[in-house]
Amino acid sequence: PWVSDLLVNSSALFCIVGNLLMARGWRARLVFLRRIAWIVATLYFLRSITISVTTIPPPIVDCKPVIATDAEGMARVVWGMISGQSKECTDMVFSGHTVILSVSFLFWTRYARHWGFVVYSAVHAVAGVASVLLVRYHYTLDVSLALILTFLVHHVYYRALERAIQRRLAADDRDQHVADAAAGCVVSALVAPVVGSGGFAYSR
Repeated sequence: PWVSDLLVNSSALFCIVGNLLMARGWRARLVFLRRIAWIVATLYFLRSITISVTTIPPPIVDCKPVIATDAEGMARVVWGMISGQSKECTDMVFSGHTVILSVSFLFWTRYARHWGFVVYSAVHAVAGVASVLLVRYHYTLDVSLALILTFLVHHVYYRALERAIQRRLAADDRDQHVADAAAGCVVSALVAPVVGSGGFAYSR
């Protein structure tokens, strides 16, 4: 089981560190962090809903959930789940491991400056998903649903981003045309009297 957790954690680490190092300037790095945080947060919010409304038997027969009795115990359980040290038995739908692996792959395809990084990420993601299934962390349905939702959220986010950028550019273009037209009217009003008096205003 530790191999699956290692592949997932290393995929996230390599994606974040690698893309931050390749980004040009702190502004680009902050934009990258904001985008990946937004997508992961959206997916895990959806996952919290599906976990709450869907309970299925775990694929591991002898799975024993960790039960917290106080706030300190809950904090330890949460950290253990994040780090992969503790496992729950009913958080099947959908696979959080697959979410991290597929998000890492998608961000490499969008921001990598060399195709070699994309190939590495694809191999890493396939190996990670295969390990999740082989160690019986999740059912195939969990993994398939995670892949579909991840690609859907990623597509919707960047589609909305592209539309927002296009609207902003169109608005800026309209503002520039208005400013140019206003400036042209002012210049015409100033130049007309000078030209009418028989001299060219900008001869010098």
